[in-house]
Amino acid sequence: MFATVFAAVWFVSAALGETGNELFQKALVKERSEGNLKEAIRLYQQVVDKYGKDRALAARALVAMAECYQKLGDSQSHKIYQQIVRDYADQKEAVATARAKLGGADPQNVITLKQVWSGSKVDVYGSVSLDGRYLSFVDWTSHGNLGLHDLTTGTDRVIATGGEAEYSTISRDGKTVAFAWYKPDLRRYEIRLASLSGDSRTRTLYDNEEVLEISPYDWSPDGNWIAVALRRKDQTAQLGLVSSHDGSLRVLKSINWSGSTRMFFSPDGRFIAYDLLVGDAADQRDVFVLAADGSREIAAVASPNQDIVMGWSPDGRYLLFASDRIGTMGLWAVPVHDGTPQGQPALLKADIGTFESSMGITASGALYFGRTGRIRNVEIVPVDWAKGRLSGPAANPIPGPNSSPSWSSDGKYLTVVSKGLITIAVDTGQVVREVRPKVGWFSPPSLQMAPDGQSFTVYGLDLKGRRGIFRVDAESGEVTPLVIAEETPADDALSPVAAADGKSLFFTRASRDPQRGRSLALFEKDLTSGSERQVIRGENLVEGMRLSPDRQWIAAPTLDRATKSARVLLIPVLGGEPRELLRASGLAQFRIPGWTPDGRSVVVWKSLTGDWEKASAASEVWRVPIDGGEPRRLELDLAGLRATNGFQFSPDGRYIAYNTDRGALSEVSVLENFLPAPGKTKCCSQQ
Repeated sequence: MFATVFAAVWFVSAALGETGNELFQKALVKERSEGNLKEAIRLYQQVVDKYGKDRALAARALVAMAECYQKLGDSQSHKIYQQIVRDYADQKEAVATARAKLGGADPQNVITLKQVWSGSKVDVYGSVSLDGRYLSFVDWTSHGNLGLHDLTTGTDRVIATGGEAEYSTISRDGKTVAFAWYKPDLRRYEIRLASLSGDSRTRTLYDNEEVLEISPYDWSPDGNWIAVALRRKDQTAQLGLVSSHDGSLRVLKSINWSGSTRMFFSPDGRFIAYDLLVGDAADQRDVFVLAADGSREIAAVASPNQDIVMGWSPDGRYLLFASDRIGTMGLWAVPVHDGTPQGQPALLKADIGTFESSMGITASGALYFGRTGRIRNVEIVPVDWAKGRLSGPAANPIPGPNSSPSWSSDGKYLTVVSKGLITIAVDTGQVVREVRPKVGWFSPPSLQMAPDGQSFTVYGLDLKGRRGIFRVDAESGEVTPLVIAEETPADDALSPVAAADGKSLFFTRASRDPQRGRSLALFEKDLTSGSERQVIRGENLVEGMRLSPDRQWIAAPTLDRATKSARVLLIPVLGGEPRELLRASGLAQFRIPGWTPDGRSVVVWKSLTGDWEKASAASEVWRVPIDGGEPRRLELDLAGLRATNGFQFSPDGRYIAYNTDRGALSEVSVLENFLPAPGKTKCCSQQ
């Protein structure tokens, strides 16, 4: 029965199919993240064969395929370039690239986009040096050291150790880097300076107990000022300048909570370009130009789209921005004189792909930007609880990158996080609903579908910048605050455990005590009266508690780092002492994917190493009865499933849903030869 139902899901999913762009992105992952060039070639060919009517996409796939053949040293690349020139004359960019590769054009006059750095150390929140040789970055493989990546030699060098660095920017003279530095004891950031000459000593430039977050984005051309964005204790967000000499702050203006993706000084130092979300529109971002003395401001790019500041042309004639106004994220330019736009924006390159933010433009006019993260997909697999093992093959019911599965209370529907929230009917594979929550940000793992299926609860930020737990309407995406963190200033975290019957909400709240340190408490909030009741508090409780189907018990993982022991507790919802269900020592840690359908046992995922990113390779799944019966290890091959975080059982007991890791997509790319030659007045084709 399970196999039949699951086959139906697989068949319908395949029938729904993936788009040409999704297949193209899958090929990119194979080529750039996994280095599997032969498989990438096969997928690029599929794009051409299946989606050839989209000539722009087909031409891109052929160019990428030819480049793969080149890397393999295969002369087939020459034939493909000839095919592009012969058959795709209407695709000017692809033809120009092909002619350059064939020797029929000057490569220096062809727009090129190429990857220059990839791997586990890639950090896209640094900057490129003006000469294009270095990238500043935070090395999270070494717990937050600040480093310098040499693009010429491919080597890395540490320039600041002993803490957690974040945003960084290199001065125009290439001698100093300014960076944010986290102070965990005070739970706030400061700005420090480090020399690129090899001296590992750093200097604190700016530190203010009223400022929780501060990000240095760019240096003025004369090296006297650093453009920063900051957030104060009272949640006020501001843009300003910090003196590189004495650390004094000059506030330029207050902004909304969302902040800018980046700030860039104009080449003459008179203006600063930045972007901001507009009003309450989560999907509209405009670009502004602000005088460096704060005297005036102009909306340089205003449209109902995502417009993201990328920097200035080296001669200051153009303000560059990325925009999705034609359906793909392209690079655009608007002519600027004296800080004021002169005419309409013009398209430079139609598709630069997804990215996090600009890392700056070199003196030669090369634009550096990066993307980071891992490609995860949700898969589901049938399970036989009587035998304690899987009962069929796994499938990917919703194509495309997605994560964080959440089941409906009856197990008939599954929702995943993609660009928005996508819900499918499990038995048919049909997408029944797509909605984009009207929030500024939310944590994907916090997603929970309400029992009636008409709403979700999430933890994140609303469009007013308030942090808390929100109810998201499943049809409109409108949000209603349930618990706001500002109401309880001691909060360190808020995480929904379960929205019960629509009348109450269970959630965790973390706080810090000077003597006892950090502790986590479980609360129940009456959503009608607004009253709260503390269920339990403990220094060793950790996130990931699960409510039983009858809503009488909560299974809670604990971790005591001092004694190196982990436990699973059974907590009575109505009050009373918790009871220990399972204990382990050493490096082991527990997570609770859910309960068995009958509510008589807790399912426990045990990591043997404590490293949840690699848990599937060294982990066990146990079924632990709550009546005192003997725990039983289940025959679930997590390594075979490639399961990572997001491991959840459907309430009806038919399936397991989990995240799979399809590899890293962390890279820095450079776009070159996109600006007009000196002396030309026309930037590019008008759109």
